Amino acid sequence: MRSLFAIATFLLLTGHISTGFTIDGASNQSYAIAEDGSVKAWGWDIVNALNVPPELTNCVALSGSAGNVFCLGLRDDGRVFGWGNNYTNQIAIPPTLSNVVAIAAGSEHSLALTQQGVVVGWGGNRQGKATPPPSLSNVIAIAAAPEHSLALGADGRVTAWGDTLKGAVNVPAGLSNVVAIAAGHYGSLALRDNGVITYWGDVPSPPVTTGIIAIAGNYQHYLALLMNGTVRAWGLNVNGQCNVPPGLSNVVAIAAGGFHSMALTAEGQLVCWGGNSGGQTNVPDFTWKIPFQQEHAIAEVSVGEDSPIIGMQITSERSVRYTMMASSDLARWETVLPFWTGSDSLTTLHLLPPDNKQTMFYRVFRE
Repeated sequence: MRSLFAIATFLLLTGHISTGFTIDGASNQSYAIAEDGSVKAWGWDIVNALNVPPELTNCVALSGSAGNVFCLGLRDDGRVFGWGNNYTNQIAIPPTLSNVVAIAAGSEHSLALTQQGVVVGWGGNRQGKATPPPSLSNVIAIAAAPEHSLALGADGRVTAWGDTLKGAVNVPAGLSNVVAIAAGHYGSLALRDNGVITYWGDVPSPPVTTGIIAIAGNYQHYLALLMNGTVRAWGLNVNGQCNVPPGLSNVVAIAAGGFHSMALTAEGQLVCWGGNSGGQTNVPDFTWKIPFQQEHAIAEVSVGEDSPIIGMQITSERSVRYTMMASSDLARWETVLPFWTGSDSLTTLHLLPPDNKQTMFYRVFRE
């Protein structure tokens, strides 16, 4: 059995506590989860933007504000913390909010996704951006921009709400099989399961639209992580935020700040570029948490291998629902089975070789 590490990045981004958010940026700040689960913050220290709550330990996800100065953090017990600017109560976490598996920080509002697939919004609600549609359910991912919000359903379809000014909420008719979403100021991105980007609203044409495994956006620029571990950037470039450093490779996570960009390599090197007015690209010396682990990677199983073989081992600190899928060509995927991990458990999956094909690929992602 062999593991395809880059593709695993793509797979895990489809999950709730989606690992690509172990790094993120706000307007002039950068945030990252260290190896010990603590959060490191650097950049312009204004309105408490760098004052990470001491209770935020064992952090599993971050979301820096889109065009503002605050950040959300998610602890491994499903509790959300916020710090920084609070002029529209965007970090006033609802007291009853619990069992959260994903977070998204807009400019004046915040979103959280619960384990039940329900989206909760709070903070500034101009144009209804903090109020999810009443019929919205069974959501697996969320994104927030300054004036609109996005949700990805388990059926692979995208829902958008908020400001209609430049078409950022006008989801293209027929868009399906989406596995990841991202939002910019007036635009939206969706990544389909075949590695193709779809975009709408005020989004410049990307330099590449295929072979993509992760996407990110913030104020007016966007990033794409390719299957070969390289990064492409496009959009507003007044501070060099789209000038990807030459030679940057083997990237496993990307994030866009207001005027800067971030990338984390498989070796644990955090690289930042673009605007540095507050020191947000001056990376401190820490050991960063690498979000994607080999045990979650795609397993490639070929004819002639022993059956059954031990495929992937998944550790979970609480009960989490996963789905295993199989493909013969990395383009079309079929669900093999859903399963739950137990509390503090190690789950071993047994992958069977294909019946009538030379190679079969298996993937696992958090629902």
